[in-house]
Amino acid sequence: MLMGCNDSSLDDKLTRIIKEQGLSGNPIRDVNQQVRTIDSLPARLGKLLFFSTQLSGQRDVACASCHHPLLGGDDDLSLSVGVNPVDIEVIGHHRRSKSATILVPRNAPTTFNSSLWQRKLFHDGRIERLNEFSLLPPEISTPDEKFGDIDIGATSLVQAQAGFPVTSEHEMRAAYKDKSSNDSLRSALVDNLVKSVTKLSSDNVNSWQNLFLEVFPHSKNESLFELFNFQRIQFLIGEYEKSQVFIDTPWKAYVGGNKNALTSDEKRGAILFYTPVKNGGAGCVGCHSGDFFTDENFHVVAFPQIGEGVDIQGNDTGRYLRSGIPDDRYAFRTPSLINATATAPYGHNGAFDDLKNAIQYHLDPIKGSKKYDYSLKQLRQQGITNINAKKHTSSAVKQLIMLQRQQRSKLVVTTLSEKEIIELISFIGSLTDPCIKNAICLSPWLPNATEHPDNSILN
Repeated sequence: MLMGCNDSSLDDKLTRIIKEQGLSGNPIRDVNQQVRTIDSLPARLGKLLFFSTQLSGQRDVACASCHHPLLGGDDDLSLSVGVNPVDIEVIGHHRRSKSATILVPRNAPTTFNSSLWQRKLFHDGRIERLNEFSLLPPEISTPDEKFGDIDIGATSLVQAQAGFPVTSEHEMRAAYKDKSSNDSLRSALVDNLVKSVTKLSSDNVNSWQNLFLEVFPHSKNESLFELFNFQRIQFLIGEYEKSQVFIDTPWKAYVGGNKNALTSDEKRGAILFYTPVKNGGAGCVGCHSGDFFTDENFHVVAFPQIGEGVDIQGNDTGRYLRSGIPDDRYAFRTPSLINATATAPYGHNGAFDDLKNAIQYHLDPIKGSKKYDYSLKQLRQQGITNINAKKHTSSAVKQLIMLQRQQRSKLVVTTLSEKEIIELISFIGSLTDPCIKNAICLSPWLPNATEHPDNSILN
C-alpha cells in the first residue's frame, strides 16, 4: 500500500472520531514534570547506572539486560532471564538461564515512555499515585508500604519503580542478602557500587565519582557512601527513563493535520479501532483510550497463564495480589499501544509472540483459551514450562465469564475478518516512532566504551 493515500471518505470519518475522542495526538500531558533530555547530566549518569551490573546481587544482570533500548525498551522474551544467565553479555532472543526453568513470572514491560504513565506502573499497578487528580506533589504507594499507604521516599512513579527490580530474587537480587529488608538490601548494593567506583581513577572525567559530584555537590566530610545513596540512584535512573520518550509516530502526524501520514489500510484500521463492537467495529478504544492508548485501569482478558506465577500456588492473579479485592483477580493493567509493534511478546507473561495472535485471542478469550497449546512447546527453548498453565488459565477464564455475565467487563466478544485484523495491525503499526527501530537514532541512549564504569558490552 502506497503512503500518502488521500481518501476523503476515510479522512472525514477519522476527523469526526478524533474530535469525539478529544485527541491531540500527543500523549505528553505535563512536559515540565515528565520529560527530560538525554543530554542532561542526571540522565547521562542514570544511563550508566541502568547499564551497570553493580546493582545486582551477583553482578550478573543490569536494568538494560531486560530493558534494552535496541530491543524496544524490553528484552524480546516472553519471560525475562534475570539472574544466573548463561552469558551476562547476551541479551534478547538468545539470552538463556542456567536454571532449568525461567522463574521470572512476568513479561518485561518496555521502559520507553514509562514517564508518561500518570497513575500506575507494573502489570499489577503496585507502584501507583494515590492523589492522581491533585495539583499537589504526588503521593505514591509502593510495595515497601501497605496497600494504599504513602511511601514518603517516592517522588515520582519512575523513581519509585527503580527501587524494586533490585529486590526481586529472580530479576536482580538472587540469594544476595536474602534475609534483609528491602532498604538494607539497597544499602548493601550501594556499598558494592562504592567499592567499584573507588577502583576508578579520580582523574578520569568520565568516572562515576566525578559525575556524581557534578550532580550532587557534597562537603568534604561527606563519605562516598553518603554521596551514592540509593534514593539518589533511583532518582538518576528515573531521569534516564524520563528521557526515553518516543512518540513521533505517523498517527501523531495525522492527528496533527497531515492526512498523508497514514495509508488507507491504517486509516481503516483506526476506524475499526475506535468503532464500538455494536456498530461493527473492534471496540479497542474501550480500554486503549486517549492519546496514550490506555485507560490505566485493570481488566481481565484471561490470557494464557504460561509463567510460574507470583503466588504460592504458582498462579498469577494480577492486581488482586496487591489490592486483595476479589474483582481484581486475574486483572492486569491496560498496556499503552504506543510502539507496540516493537514490544512483542504480548500479555502480562508474553503468551503471544505476535500482534495477530494477541488480537485474535482478545476477540474471544473463551474460544481462544480452548485452542491455546498448553504444552508450551513453542516456548521450551526459552526454558518455559508450566504443567499448571491450562488449569490456571481456566480459572482466569471463569473470572472473565463471571464479570461478563454481571456486565462488569468491557471485553465484548466479536469476530473480525482476516482483512480487518490486518488493517487493525496496520493502524497499531502507525503508533510506532521510527526512531526506536534505528540504532543510530537510539545511540544517545547507549553508553559508549569510554564512559562505561564496569566495562560491560551491553551497549
